[in-house]
Amino acid sequence: MQRRRTQNTAAAPAQNNSVINADTFKRAEEAVSKLSEQYRDWALSDIETLRGCVVNLSGDATRDDAVAKIRSIAHVMRGQGSTFGYPLITQIAQSISGTLKMSLDPDDSIAQLTAHIDAVEAIIENEATGDGGDKGREILQSLEDKIGRRVD
Repeated sequence: MQRRRTQNTAAAPAQNNSVINADTFKRAEEAVSKLSEQYRDWALSDIETLRGCVVNLSGDATRDDAVAKIRSIAHVMRGQGSTFGYPLITQIAQSISGTLKMSLDPDDSIAQLTAHIDAVEAIIENEATGDGGDKGREILQSLEDKIGRRVD
């Protein structure tokens, strides 16, 4: 018996080829600007949570959960940093992720992650937006000196 071939007759959704107009773009910029005002508070909350997680790295029972939470927060900070004008935070959050991948003993992990968290906090406290200027370079250099490697 031969099967009949059926043809899909459902219409494809229409594509919207319109260009974003200036008003839509302006509203989006305003929304990001309003969220940027809250970013400092979000970052400070993340810093507090990270500090709690780092304390839990020393316990065998809590280490895996702490690493997972640090990894998750670093991932969010990586995305939000540049979005809200703090590309140095993005850079440092990337380095946090790299630190978690290293085979460090717990004491070294704690010291390195604490140095990263201190650097993020210094960036927020100094409002080191953009490249951070001289203060941003100083914070980054201090972090690199403490961890013994470049933060790219």
